Amino acid sequence: MALSLLAGGDSLAGHGYLDGSEQLVMQVFYWVWVIALAIACSVWAEDIAKLKGHNAKQWMVAGFIFGPIALIALAGYPDLEKRR
Repeated sequence: MALSLLAGGDSLAGHGYLDGSEQLVMQVFYWVWVIALAIACSVWAEDIAKLKGHNAKQWMVAGFIFGPIALIALAGYPDLEKRR
């Protein structure tokens, strides 16, 4: 079964482990976490962009769409603010 899952086979729901209502609950739970992660990354990217002197709104959108990848990219961008 593990090989089937790794090879792109059916999920556990397709094998009869979860009934229809449990599958729906798991899908809703999954999407809640995906949206929460996207919102958290967008807020964090906006804050970091402000601190570094970059366009905060553009990075907020990038953080929402690309999530942690945008945070890694933003960490590599130079700091435009002059600091002591």
